[in-house]
This record gives sequence, C-alpha cells and structure tokens, in this order.
Amino acid sequence: MKESAQVYFKNNFIKYVGLANLILLLTIGANGLFWKQKTDDNIEALQKNAVMKTDADWIILNKHVDDVGVHMPLSKKIETFVPRAEHDVELDALKERVDRIEDHKKTK
Repeated sequence: MKESAQVYFKNNFIKYVGLANLILLLTIGANGLFWKQKTDDNIEALQKNAVMKTDADWIILNKHVDDVGVHMPLSKKIETFVPRAEHDVELDALKERVDRIEDHKKTK
C-alpha cells in the first residue's frame, strides 16, 4: 500500500505543480499587460495635453527628469557611493595601526 501511495503522489505532484506554475505565469502575464496598457494610456493623455496644458509645464517636467539630484544615473551613483568592501579594507588597516600603537606602548 505504501509503495502505490508514494508512486501516486510522485506522478500527480508533478502534474499539479505544472498546472500551478502555468496559472501563475498566466496571471503575472495578464497583470503585466494591464499595467502596460494603463501606462500607455497615461502617456497618451500627457501627449494630448490633457495634463500638461502649456509648454512651460513640459519644460518643468523635462527639467525634473534631467535633475541628477532627483534622478541620478547609475554611473554617478557608483562614483558617489563608495562600495562597502573599500570601507572594510580601510577599517582593517586602521585596526592594524591601532594594534601596533598599543603593542608599542606596552613594550615601553
């Protein structure tokens, strides 16, 4: 009895997992399509000047998009934020120097 139950579980588990994955993929795909359509509709509304009524509004929007303080490019972020590994190396070097100073004080 145990062997047939184990075989039944193995055979049917794969079928159910496959069905669940298919349903999940279809759901994610449908949600992505709805999001894309909503975004495209919003862009079309902006292009028809439904929201942006004057050229000055577009100029303000473009300045906001180009502002690196708000939208910093990845290359600029890499230059600005030093990786943690470099900080760790510097901290280890400082710890070694402190240890040498303490050892030197103890020997005096």
